[in-house]
Amino acid sequence: MKSPFLKRQKLTVIILLLLGALLAFWWGSGKQRGGSLSSPEFGSKDIKANGDAGKIERVSGQAWGRAVHASDLPANATLQLTPGTSAVPELKPLTESAMFPLPFFFHVAKGSFLQIVTEGNWIIGMDGEGDFLLEDALTNADRTVHQGVWFVKSGTFRAKPHDYDPSVHTLIIQTAAGKVFADRAEIGMRISEGGRGQVWLMSGKGKIEWNDGKMQELVLKGMVYL
Repeated sequence: MKSPFLKRQKLTVIILLLLGALLAFWWGSGKQRGGSLSSPEFGSKDIKANGDAGKIERVSGQAWGRAVHASDLPANATLQLTPGTSAVPELKPLTESAMFPLPFFFHVAKGSFLQIVTEGNWIIGMDGEGDFLLEDALTNADRTVHQGVWFVKSGTFRAKPHDYDPSVHTLIIQTAAGKVFADRAEIGMRISEGGRGQVWLMSGKGKIEWNDGKMQELVLKGMVYL
């Protein structure tokens, strides 16, 4: 006859195995949800029904915009365009209150400033001289999660979610040195023409995935050189 102690020990082992299996399932599905832009959580483009992705809020100096060309994209771009022989679209002056589509290329002149707000309520500031590419904007079915994907080729870039919006806001910013991830964060970076620069985190959480695959957490109100 088995002792009560052995019965309890066997029951404990079974419970621990079940808990381990549940935790492994939860962790794996969580990584899948958070680690991929093609995750089911992001089921649609974060744009208006007419295709508008955001609005120009402020132009100080000179800024231009145009449709995206395949030559604009970095090697690790999320956006995929078919390379062709078509000419690069003409830059057109940006004016306050004008809308822009997705994807979109911004060029800000030296000494100038441009501020936009996206459909997902990301407030973006760009200082020139610089080139900035909004690659993608994604949201979930009930529009409670908003993710922006940018490529900052050069210039100064600042981003933060709108204060009145309680939704979850995440950002992926591609640079020549790697990808910067921001989670409910106010973040900024300054990139030179050569692709190097600095990134800083003012609130929320952030990290860098360097081109060699290594990860580095951003320290709150600290600066990392790219």
